Amino acid sequence: MLALSLLVPLALAADPLDAVDSRARDLLARDPKGLGVGIILGAPTGVSLAYRAEGRTSLDGALAWSFDRAGISAHADVRYDISHQTTPDIPDTHFLLTLGVGPELRVGDPPGDGDDSNFDIRLRIPLTFSVYHEGFPLEGFVEWAPGLLLVPSSKPDPWRGAVGMRFYVPPPRKGPTTGA
Repeated sequence: MLALSLLVPLALAADPLDAVDSRARDLLARDPKGLGVGIILGAPTGVSLAYRAEGRTSLDGALAWSFDRAGISAHADVRYDISHQTTPDIPDTHFLLTLGVGPELRVGDPPGDGDDSNFDIRLRIPLTFSVYHEGFPLEGFVEWAPGLLLVPSSKPDPWRGAVGMRFYVPPPRKGPTTGA
């Protein structure tokens, strides 16, 4: 009985959830770096992906539904941080302004256009405002992406934009290497 009364508090002190809590803290307690996966709503609406490493450049893309073409839209941009601000009024919150460039392909036939073209290619120039809280890998953003329609005809395409958010997945840990 004495042994049981000593083992129960010892077992409770060795919380088996400590390892789970530690992994959860490692997953959540970090800045948005690495691979970001989320949603984008607007023009287009779908899945948003980003890759942000150290430095001022990042990659951004989406695979989405294009309502104005009634079809699929895919884009990929290279972005550069033109402004990174913090304010003492909202501690640990970062505000980023990025400018990018990249192609977009939209497949589908816009209703009522009288054109037989099923796809278009455009050059995007996205201006994105994003915000994240230091130590938490979630980023919210608002994007305005004017551009130039290249195919099937050339003309400005100024009214594309979206809002969204991404959760950044940590990069895989590099384990110790073993020699043969």
